[in-house]
Amino acid sequence: MWGFGKNNEIERVHFKFCKIVLNVKSSTSNAGVYGELGRYSLYSNRFVRMFKYWGKVIQSDNELIKCLYNDMFITSNNGVNN
Repeated sequence: MWGFGKNNEIERVHFKFCKIVLNVKSSTSNAGVYGELGRYSLYSNRFVRMFKYWGKVIQSDNELIKCLYNDMFITSNNGVNN
């Protein structure tokens, strides 16, 4: 994870909750806990949702959305943070 302060704390609370639900030790592997619950980390879920949203923006038929996206893409390529 990229050291997102509060996000790391939220992720730790999520791990703890999942382990309590399964009634396992705190030393149990996080991957095993997520696998048993059929879940993914909150971090992974955020990125999946971002990419899905990006895909919807790119495939949109709305001309305003396309125009805004293209302008932001061009300015980003010119070194401007959006």
